[in-house]
Amino acid sequence: MVDERQAELERLGISAADAEAWLAEQDPEDDTEDGPNTSQPLVIWPENWPVLQLFMRLQTQWRFGGEGKLLGLRYDAAEIVIRQMRMKKRRRLFDQLQEMEHEALEAWDEQQQH
Repeated sequence: MVDERQAELERLGISAADAEAWLAEQDPEDDTEDGPNTSQPLVIWPENWPVLQLFMRLQTQWRFGGEGKLLGLRYDAAEIVIRQMRMKKRRRLFDQLQEMEHEALEAWDEQQQH
């Protein structure tokens, strides 16, 4: 998978040096079993806040297949939450939600392999 984070940050108007520095801070330095140091607060950019709210409200709306395989989010539930919360930019929001879903599914699959 190609990492396009730097290019995306630059498209948002962040200088290449600032984007590189910020991304370096995001990569965990601790690869122990306990994972990275989580004592620092998680920073959420304002433009990502709506999709994070949506994703968190859908935390009980995952579909599972046979043998407990995680399949993905229930999009009908997402549509209901988007309407009830009167969220704007619905197409963009849905695209972002699918990106988060994809990453969550990859993380779930990786976790299941260990």
